[in-house]
This record gives sequence, C-alpha cells and structure tokens, in this order.
Amino acid sequence: MLIRLLDKCGRATVSHQGDRRDIPRRARARSLDIAELADALSPDWCRHKGLALLRAYFDESGVHAGSPATIIAGFIGSRAQWRSAAKKWKPIVGDLVFHYKDMRKEERLISELADLLSESGLGVVAAGFSGDWSRAIAHGSDWSRRFPSCYHMIFEHCFWQMDRYSKEHWNGEPIAVMFSRQDEYAKRAEEVWRAYKGNELWKNIVSFSYGDPELSPLQAADMIAYETFQCIGADSPEVWDNWPLVRRLLARRDPKMFGSLYDEGAFVAMMKRGDADRQYLRAVDAPTKG
Repeated sequence: MLIRLLDKCGRATVSHQGDRRDIPRRARARSLDIAELADALSPDWCRHKGLALLRAYFDESGVHAGSPATIIAGFIGSRAQWRSAAKKWKPIVGDLVFHYKDMRKEERLISELADLLSESGLGVVAAGFSGDWSRAIAHGSDWSRRFPSCYHMIFEHCFWQMDRYSKEHWNGEPIAVMFSRQDEYAKRAEEVWRAYKGNELWKNIVSFSYGDPELSPLQAADMIAYETFQCIGADSPEVWDNWPLVRRLLARRDPKMFGSLYDEGAFVAMMKRGDADRQYLRAVDAPTKG
C-alpha cells in the first residue's frame, strides 16, 4: 500500500549498475523551456496580475488489464522551481527521453535524477488504488457509469489533492495541470474536468491538458509514478527503501506531499457514502453551468 509515501504525504484518504553510454537512444528530447511552455498555455490573467501560477505534471502506472494496483503521481511547483529543475535535468539526461521502464539498470542516471527531484522543492501529489477493480466496482449497480475505469477514479482524487495543496502551501494560487498523453482515457477525463468546473469546483485549477511524454516535467512524473507503483505492489514495506526517488522523498524534512490510496474496502465505503447523497453522480452528470 501507499502507506509510507502517501501517509507521509500526510492525510492519506485511507486507510543495476549500467553504463550510461549503453542507454538505447529510443527518442530524443526537444530543447524546450517548460516554464515558457506553461506560460504560453495558461490564460493571460494568470500571467499579468502577479499571481504565482503553479504547474503540475502527472503520469500513470499500472493501467494495464489485470494490474494489482493503479497509480497516478506527479510533481507540483512554481515557475521558478520548474525552471531550475529543467536546467539541471538537461545536463543529466542529455538528448535522451527518460523512460524508467527502459532504464532501470542505469543506476547512476537514476540516482542523479532522484537527487535533483528530491532537492527541487517540488511538491508530490499522488492517488492510487490497490486490489481487484472489477470486483470493487461491481458492488454498485451504477458505479461503473460514475467511474468507467480505475484511472478515472484516481484522476479525480489527484485534482482534489492539488486543490488542497494550493490552499495549504500557496494561499490558493491557480494551477495549470498537464498529464502525460493518454489516448485511451483522455476523452472521459476531459468531460469530467469540464463538469467539475461547471459546478464551480476545483476552483484553484485553471487549465488542464495532455502533453507529450518527452517534456522533462512529464519524464519526472514518469519517475515518481513508476517507483510508487512498484512499491504499492510489494508485500514488504521495506521495499520503499529500495527505490532511489521515493527513499529520498521520504527522507525530506519538508514533507510537501499529498496523496490518497484506496483498497477495495475503502473504495466501496467511499462510494456507498457518495450514494447516500448522490454527490458523486451529481458532480459529473449534471453540471450547473459551462
């Protein structure tokens, strides 16, 4: 379970060595200033009224059929924090696009990136589910309409956590959000986004989009999502000490981490509470405006 990371995230809703020269050049990253990209994508009022627009970038892991867990995780921070991280990221990875699954043996590279991210000051936001999703969702006759996939359930919880992060750490500053490109689930996710905004919820989140995985902040999100998924699926809590990034994040003195994890029992309990007042279905199926 996400106990160590997401409990230190605080307020969780629930309960080998390789030679860097040998890394396959499967893709090459564009030279791009991500802070400038975020400015270009964000509304003008965010850029010209002195607001400290935050940026958040996410990736997912464990969305394949039969996965024992599903996680969405990423980093959130200010323009200055992301600019600083991007400048340090490029000299480490060069022209490569970091994809953890293909680079697990590159211990030196991973260690350097883990140091960079753990020292960046960026906050961590994550949400996950562990267990049998098909069995859990079958407890309610219309629950699968509300959450067609596990991805969509934890997608929403990431937004709630971001909204809270902004309120608690940045005095409610607006957030521009980007998820790594996900063709299978994007359409429904965008519908949910519009419905919540139509209901005047997620007020601190001013934009949402999907982006190219070769952007360095989305590569960083890939790193935290991959490691967290590996830890959730393990039987022993000691596994958290075996992964470079989560180990460093857990050791940080400044625990800017927000997250939630649901197992089957916690998810069913949440949905039954939602059924009692129809809050979950209202939020998505009947927007009041927009």
